[in-house]
Amino acid sequence: MTPTSVRNYLSGVKFLHVALGHEFPLLKEFAIRVTLRGINRIALHCPVRAPPVTPHILFKLIQHSFSPDSYPEEITFSCTFLFAFFLLARISNIFPVSACSFDSRKHLCRGDIVSAPRGLTVTFKWSKTNQTGSRHLQLLLVEIPNLPLCPVAVSPYVCIHSCTFQYVCLCSSILGRVSFSHH
Repeated sequence: MTPTSVRNYLSGVKFLHVALGHEFPLLKEFAIRVTLRGINRIALHCPVRAPPVTPHILFKLIQHSFSPDSYPEEITFSCTFLFAFFLLARISNIFPVSACSFDSRKHLCRGDIVSAPRGLTVTFKWSKTNQTGSRHLQLLLVEIPNLPLCPVAVSPYVCIHSCTFQYVCLCSSILGRVSFSHH
């Protein structure tokens, strides 16, 4: 139990008392205030963060995605994971929260990925620090020969498989349902 949840429970009890027309001076008492401060000091709440994605985890995630019998959605998602990893991109730059909230001015579209002499140039039109979209950030993905996780080496798979559909894959919910948009 965290200090915040203790305060929430006490607030709930206070609300019930007040709603029923009773007074609740308990929170003003010295002993309660000292106890709450002690709980804050003893029960330090440290948020648990997910561990970072490592190259090993990423490889396991995408190792079977580039076979001839792979679905276009699977290939597109795998390329997107590689792009996000190597560009150190925020997920909000690549995937919208839902398919309805997709905005081509904010999220990555296939037209934002352009071939460059030694790799690919990826253009981000929006970010957490550029919410007006007043400037574009161009990042270069350099080809890394003989690396199975090279995003430049696998990008043609997306073109081959998704150009026929003219779609960019969007993550439409936390459940992982897939929808498509013509951008």
